[in-house]
Amino acid sequence: MAAGTRAAALELRSFAAATAILVGAAAPCMLAARSDAAPAAAPVHGALLARPDSLRRGRIAIPPPAPSASDTILLDNEPEDPRASYGTFEAARESLAVIVRRALGACADSARWTRGRTHFLYWDKLTLLQTTDGHPMWNVEPRDSEAWVPSLTVNLISVSGDCPDYQSISNALSAAGWSDNAYYGADGTDGTVFAHCCREAICRVQAQWDGGDDSDSTYVADPGFSLEVVCVPRPRDSAAYRRARRR
Repeated sequence: MAAGTRAAALELRSFAAATAILVGAAAPCMLAARSDAAPAAAPVHGALLARPDSLRRGRIAIPPPAPSASDTILLDNEPEDPRASYGTFEAARESLAVIVRRALGACADSARWTRGRTHFLYWDKLTLLQTTDGHPMWNVEPRDSEAWVPSLTVNLISVSGDCPDYQSISNALSAAGWSDNAYYGADGTDGTVFAHCCREAICRVQAQWDGGDDSDSTYVADPGFSLEVVCVPRPRDSAAYRRARRR
């Protein structure tokens, strides 16, 4: 038994020595392989100072979203909000009288000034139409009937044409903060009509003159003209009109 034990111990020592030799020989190879590998990344704390190569490529251009189409085309020739405001129609009417008198100068005394009521056709009716390509659009038209409203009417006839004309009144109203309202506007060879608005009133100006005769070269046009200024209350925008303005 002692001889067998000694033999086993000798074999064990021989195996250990052989293992040590093999490990010693393989160590340089293992170190070389470990030196070629990339070092393990340390945990990152705080801000990322470097981006991986896969994220350093150029950014992909993403097109912006197309604007959403509205249900209808906006109102055409929508008037601007007026700067002039007087609180009530009565105050606006009297302020207009002062503006027109200053614009007409000495000819204001030749005009007829009438305070009362008159028939007036408002342009504030909304209708839904279609364009040639089938797109819906809002359109502003006159009401079906005239309204009987409080008013100030000024009538002037200038036989010689020396009095200030309609342009003088338009300039004075614009300077006072009354905005132009294109819905009431129309021009022709022998007249014009337009309107200015404050927040409480509409002032419509209509002028007529002799436009001449293009077919007769000897025709002499009358130098005179006539003016009519009508001031009426400005109605509040309807709910449908406000919705159309917001589109």
